[in-house]
Amino acid sequence: MSSLRARLVASTFLGTSLTFAVCGVALYAVLRVHLREELDRSLVDVARSSAAATIAAEGWGDLDAPEPEPRFVLDGVAFAPWVGDQDPRDGVPVAPQQLWDRLNSIRDDTLGVRTYGVGAGLDQAAEMIHLLGLRSAIGAWVGPDMEANHAELDRLIELAHEGHVDVAVVGNEVLRRGDLPLSNLVDLLRRAREELPANVPLATAAIYQVWVDEPALVDAVDQVFVNLHPFWEGVSVEEAVAVIACRSSELTELANGKRVVLSETGWPSAGPDLGRAQATAEAAAAYMHEFVAWARLNEVSFFYFSTFDESWKSEDEGGNGPHWGYRFNDGLPKPGVREVFDAPLQPLGPPTIEITHLPAVGSTEPLVGRVANIGEVNHRVALYLRTATGWRTKPGFDKPLTPIDCNGSFLASLSGDGDATGDRVLAALLPVDFVPPILDGVPDIPKSLRERAIALCEVDR
Repeated sequence: MSSLRARLVASTFLGTSLTFAVCGVALYAVLRVHLREELDRSLVDVARSSAAATIAAEGWGDLDAPEPEPRFVLDGVAFAPWVGDQDPRDGVPVAPQQLWDRLNSIRDDTLGVRTYGVGAGLDQAAEMIHLLGLRSAIGAWVGPDMEANHAELDRLIELAHEGHVDVAVVGNEVLRRGDLPLSNLVDLLRRAREELPANVPLATAAIYQVWVDEPALVDAVDQVFVNLHPFWEGVSVEEAVAVIACRSSELTELANGKRVVLSETGWPSAGPDLGRAQATAEAAAAYMHEFVAWARLNEVSFFYFSTFDESWKSEDEGGNGPHWGYRFNDGLPKPGVREVFDAPLQPLGPPTIEITHLPAVGSTEPLVGRVANIGEVNHRVALYLRTATGWRTKPGFDKPLTPIDCNGSFLASLSGDGDATGDRVLAALLPVDFVPPILDGVPDIPKSLRERAIALCEVDR
């Protein structure tokens, strides 16, 4: 009897032990999966923290070292990761390490980065840009294939909902290339606006003339992204920033209160010249310096084009195409670029006005002049001719103001009212809100004009 009781007790104990063992194994399996998920998340967090720590350590250096001089940074840069002879048209995905290395190399140059697509691995750049502490303007490439366009848009919307997109840029110069009609592009923008988070602004990038010709495009976006390249207009580097200022001012009026961003501007350092535009390292450095000084003075948002030279662009853009980077393809900065970042940028000099061609007495040729360093183009020129009877308004009483062209030049007739015999000319650069006095034979220029003039020029003939 006692033996049976012992066997029953032993059997009960064994059964209970097996039950606990089975439950323990099941519990372990569940906990193992949960712990593995937690470990995976922790490893990602550690990787991200390590990246941030590395960036901070490299950026801050020795805490006991003297504080360095402030270093100027660009508002934004147009970024592409290709190295050597890589060609994005081949469709080969870009390696994550290459993306990181290229982005990491320019992190001290800029506050923001603009990309042009999310296919072939480029979507990974969005989170990397944020890990580097930079703003992201992430692009969806738009071409003639609508199925591919929607696939790009799908991924851009996903990235935006993941929190990696500060501005969504759907398409770059689509209408200039003729890849799509306006209606199709507007449809893509409409879908993007409906599906993007409400706090992510929507943009598309287009050249100046497209924004002027297609007001419906302005209505379809939250921000006006304009690509402005004075080089392609054939103007000299000395005139280039004046052209930028003029175009920017005009677009601000067309944008219906929406923010205008210069989404591309730059200058090639090599290749064939175009008109008066010279493609040299000296001209590229001069343009970068003067443009950045102007943009800072006028608080203009921009993405400088571009970060690195790209050899593949020669097929589409000719000899200038591979040379638009402010860095060579190997990552080294080009001559003159260091001054933009390492030396205090001087603002534009004081506004000036000069008469570059003064017609002889009795000539019907127009007077030609030029203004410079006026920042935004909200100015006009008033001209006066001193005749035998006193100072007179030119070109005439019905036209007391002379407009300034985008390149900073102006011209006007001194003989429009039949009296061109004066011996002295005064040109006054005036703010647009000042109405100049109409003079009809007075001995002196009014004090109010001299006080309100931003710059004056007087010449004898």
